[in-house]
Amino acid sequence: MNFSVDFKFCGGCNSRYDRKMVYDSIRNVLQGKVVNNACYKDTVLIILNGCQRGCISSKKFENLYDNIVNTQDYLVNWCNRDLNGITDWIIDSIPMK
Repeated sequence: MNFSVDFKFCGGCNSRYDRKMVYDSIRNVLQGKVVNNACYKDTVLIILNGCQRGCISSKKFENLYDNIVNTQDYLVNWCNRDLNGITDWIIDSIPMK
């Protein structure tokens, strides 16, 4: 299935992981699918919140994107796990791969 990926980053004031490294890893896995500042129904939005607070809310983008993956979900629900698994969790959470 054809789809694109867009990213939003929090401000990084309390980041528990290297968001740039995760971004680069996802770009490598999804080569040719990453776009910037797109608001299309066939685009998956990946929100890279650095901590459990989730300064960037998924609700703000629900009308613009059909599918949203927010790392806040991982950080809240899997906070006792190794943060190295966050990239795999994001890739596995993309519903249109």
